[in-house]
Amino acid sequence: MRRISENPSDISAQVPTGNIHNTVPDYAYLTLCRFAAMTKSCEVTVLYLKPGTDLSTPENHDKYITGIKTLTSQPGFRLLQEGRSMIEEELLVWLIDWNDLLDHEAFMAKSEPYSKMVDVLLSMCDTERKGFLEIKHLPPSSSFLDVTLTGPQSANQLTTILWLRTPEGGSLGQFAAAVKRLRGELEHRGQTVSGGGPVETPGEAILFVESVDGPGLDKEEIARILGHGANISRSGVFNMSNHA
Repeated sequence: MRRISENPSDISAQVPTGNIHNTVPDYAYLTLCRFAAMTKSCEVTVLYLKPGTDLSTPENHDKYITGIKTLTSQPGFRLLQEGRSMIEEELLVWLIDWNDLLDHEAFMAKSEPYSKMVDVLLSMCDTERKGFLEIKHLPPSSSFLDVTLTGPQSANQLTTILWLRTPEGGSLGQFAAAVKRLRGELEHRGQTVSGGGPVETPGEAILFVESVDGPGLDKEEIARILGHGANISRSGVFNMSNHA
């Protein structure tokens, strides 16, 4: 994985500005090219803010809105859904819908507006934290997981996002079976699996679960249902806001 350096002095030189190779594994590039030939790609960006960051203060609010406006003004942009974890308050997620993955890459190639957005966000990020920034892409439809991104997450509902991966020594078949088992159990308990699917990194997937009355199953219960077929690499409960 070519990821951004955790050394703040190296960040400016390593933030991707024109080639999607900078944000994804080399072996996933052909998969991304396949995604790019389709429409309606969803980018899932994870950001870890500095501890205690208050996005409602005038200074931080202005920075944050500037970053959002830069993104939403780009050709090919469709929708931004953003939210901050209700459990791990440093965790921020952006779900960005593009008409085509090539539109995302074209935005990255525009050094000035892209750098403007990235610099604003990085100024509030905990750049000393390992994995403080992560970008994944969901295809317009799922494959073996049989979970399709059905549309924007409901603003009046809580959304649990699960980042899943295949355990060491596990198989994709076991992984898919575990995800389907979890989906069935969640729906049996009245939760709505509103979308998700495999990302470009082999053996990884992201799942979206909506709930009206709270986050539903806790992380330990979800891990029990997944068993040895899949591990939870990250999770969060969000109240998502939409920006068209």
